[in-house]
Amino acid sequence: MNFEQIVPWIISCVSIAVAVYFGTTTKKRAEKQEIEEDSTTIAKVMVKLESISDGIKEIKIDNRGMQNELKDFRERLAINEQSIKSLHKRVDAIEHR
Repeated sequence: MNFEQIVPWIISCVSIAVAVYFGTTTKKRAEKQEIEEDSTTIAKVMVKLESISDGIKEIKIDNRGMQNELKDFRERLAINEQSIKSLHKRVDAIEHR
């Protein structure tokens, strides 16, 4: 083989090597960028989930407060009903006199 036949082969081999190098570099860069985007997305989702969790905790606290208020109202209602029954008995006793 003479020099004129070797040069095209060398150029072809170098071109293939450069194409493979830039292809793998581009692929690695794309994978790295995709991983960064995924990490950012996951972080955003986690922040939103934490916010939702905090909201649920606040709702639970409010719900407990309302349950306590309802319990107090029930107790007061029972006391009032007893007082009204007692009052009716006294009124009936007065009417019968």
